[in-house]
Amino acid sequence: MEKIANRFKKTVFFPFFLKSLPFVLVLLVIFIENMPVNLSYFSFVRPKITLVFIFLISVYFPDRVGYFRVFCLGLLADLLGFSLLGLNAFLFLSVYVLIKKYSNYLSNRLFLFVYAVFMMVVLAVMVIEIIFVATAQRSFPSCYQIIPSYLLTISVYPFIARIFYFIEKNTDES
Repeated sequence: MEKIANRFKKTVFFPFFLKSLPFVLVLLVIFIENMPVNLSYFSFVRPKITLVFIFLISVYFPDRVGYFRVFCLGLLADLLGFSLLGLNAFLFLSVYVLIKKYSNYLSNRLFLFVYAVFMMVVLAVMVIEIIFVATAQRSFPSCYQIIPSYLLTISVYPFIARIFYFIEKNTDES
């Protein structure tokens, strides 16, 4: 198995594969996140996994996705999620620009520090989202939806961050 992996690393496609992996992962997550799933009472509570991926890409792979791709990913999330057109694009791009600016600082910090920054970023994104949705619909969303979504999002982060750490560690060696 190791022979096959080493042969693949020597091919022309390997650098392209590594460069496009974060974008493909976010694209896949957007499709998975917006699948029609009915869990009866809890169907409205969903973690913002795409936001976790955008944050981690901004920290660990800031030059692999780019502004235009992040914007297009946000528009795709808006279209598939039936949300306000441009809202996710604005939020994803804002997170990407802000975190990319401090990626050198964040990538060399302890996990708990980056995790605390992530919690604040998600809180800010959700507040901005609530303001926009409340303005458009002229009513505030329920706290029964907002708080569990926030808690689910921050509880999923360590698992996804571990995957990104593994990818970063293995791409540095090659």
